[in-house]
Formats: sequence, structure tokens, C-alpha cells
Amino acid sequence: MKKLLPLAIALFLLVPVLASAMPTVKDIHRHGIISLDQIATLYTQAKKGDAFSQAELGASLLNGSLGMLPNMQKAFYWINKAAAQDSAYGYFLLANMSLHGSGVSHDCSKYYEYVGKGIKVYRQKVAQHAYTKRQRAEVDYYVANLYFWGVSGAVKQNLATAFALYKESAEDGFVHSMQRVEFMYRYGLGVKQNLPKAHKWALLLARVGSPEAEYIVGRDYLYGLGVSKDKARAILWLRRSALRNYMPAIENLAHLNKLQQGSGPTTKDNISNVLDQINKNIVNLRSRYPAAGKF
Repeated sequence: MKKLLPLAIALFLLVPVLASAMPTVKDIHRHGIISLDQIATLYTQAKKGDAFSQAELGASLLNGSLGMLPNMQKAFYWINKAAAQDSAYGYFLLANMSLHGSGVSHDCSKYYEYVGKGIKVYRQKVAQHAYTKRQRAEVDYYVANLYFWGVSGAVKQNLATAFALYKESAEDGFVHSMQRVEFMYRYGLGVKQNLPKAHKWALLLARVGSPEAEYIVGRDYLYGLGVSKDKARAILWLRRSALRNYMPAIENLAHLNKLQQGSGPTTKDNISNVLDQINKNIVNLRSRYPAAGKF
């Protein structure tokens, strides 16, 4: 593992110095599989042997994302095929599976092995400019995770390097990296705390339908975090999040509803109507999916 050190400086130098840029909604959607045709294309490319498509398909099956149900066996099949082609993305996914025992046996030695291989390939491909912009954004996220947490004997924790990698990935519209950039700005991790910037990233995520981000934006407006207090906007965003059944937003609205008992009818009725609609949504879901059980 000593051969893997020191990587922090080397990888930091590989991150291009770019002007700060916020991605557009179009940029964000480029990273989402939003139609059956696109899923079919991804599967076809994976079958043809495209390593990045294999890793992406495997990650989707592993996490239950991109409209797919989780399937550990199939996830391992595709991720392993990607890693067999010396894919850094594949190696990082195998490392995560080995660390958490997801679809494979828990094996820390395998975790370190895959991390080492992944970083080696990543460095080579970045130096060769072998990644497309989209591929670089996704792989940067996994490398940033290594620096965010640190890997004993392999990667020394470096929050500044993690932030630089997340930010570059986020600026190309990779949602997971955008969430990390918002979080790190909000709490001053690896970068100076900046609530207005945190709010801007949360707002962008909220505009593409993230219930968690909608909740965060609502809280920002409610308490004046990085933005001027605006109760009407706060309720608007909390309402959007709550109608997606995001529990913290539902709880906040219920609390506001209780506080508003003596207030004017507009605000009180607005919140109460949302809570009534949420209850109707739950009843409807239970009737449509009885096998799902209680939730």
C-alpha cells in the first residue's frame, strides 16, 4: 500500500483549475436515465462490451437507481465485467461492494486491492485525457469519496482535495457530487463555510425534483440560512417536498400547522390542505400496492 502514497498531491494537480460554474438543468438530466429507450441503449452498449456502460448499468442495479430495481447478482456480473477491462469505475464499485458486503463477501483486503487498482487506472486515464466529460464527472465522484473519508494505508483524508473533485464533477451536472458540494459549503468542510452558495446548489437540485433539496431550500427560507427569510417561499418548497412523501418536510409542515392555529386562514389552510393530500396519497398507495405492507 506504500506505493499508493502520496496520492493527494498528485490527484489534486490533475484537477483542472476552472472558473466556478453552475450546471444547467439540461446538464443535470444528461446524467439521468429518464426513458426506456435510454435504458435499452445503456444495456445494448454494455452487451457490446463498453466498460463504462457495464459499470454504469451495474451501479444502477446495485443502488436501484435509473428506474431499475436493486439486483446484487446482476450488479456484480456487470461491474465485474467492467473491472475485467481495467475500468476505474468498475474497480471503485467492486471496492464498495467488498467493503459493505453488498452482493459479495465482506473483504477488506479486496477493498484495498480494488481501491489501489482504481486509482492507478484513474490517474493514467486522466493524464491521457481518455475520459469523456460525463465519464470524468462520475469517476471523480468516487475518487472524491476516497479523499472525503480517507482509506487507511492507501489514501490520506483530504477534504480540500475531495471538495475540488466534487466541485468539478458537480459543475458538469453529476447529482451526487452536487449534493456533496452543497453539504460541504453548508458546514465548511474542505472549504470556507458559505451558506449563500450552499443555498444556490440546493435550489438547483430542488428545481430538478430532489425532495431532500426542496426540504433544505424550504428550511433556508424559513430560518434565513444564506437567503432572506421568506415564509411564503418556505412553505412552497416544504409543500413540494412533503407531497413527494419526504418525512422531514411533512414533520416541519405539521409543526408549522400547529404553530399557525391562531393565525389567518390562508397560511393555516394551505398547510392543512397539504397534510390532507399527503394522507390521501398514502391511502392511495396502500390500495394500489397492498403487498408493500405498512409504511
